[in-house]
Amino acid sequence: AVVSTQSTGGDSKNVPPGADLIYDVEVVHIQKGTIPPNIFAKIDTNGDKQISKDEMANFILETGRTVTLRGVSEINDVVDEIFKLEDTDENGFVDMSEFSGPKKGKHDEL
Repeated sequence: AVVSTQSTGGDSKNVPPGADLIYDVEVVHIQKGTIPPNIFAKIDTNGDKQISKDEMANFILETGRTVTLRGVSEINDVVDEIFKLEDTDENGFVDMSEFSGPKKGKHDEL
């Protein structure tokens, strides 16, 4: 693949400012990346394809994501905030279509 760009400042010896630079790039090796973990399935501990507030709170507590939290009432506030963003149909659960975290088959890196 050939990549073209324009020099903005030059290097004072070999490349004058504003010069067109052309790079010839060769792909030497391609490998599959790691698949992100299915966080939805980890949170949905009962496997009913939806996340309850209790499941979300337990996941947060179990994964140590409560470093700044000091009590149960605060974890409930955090879960309420998450559900305000994620539970778009406001049925009290977050299903797979509402979940914005990593899930199987969804790749945002490209």
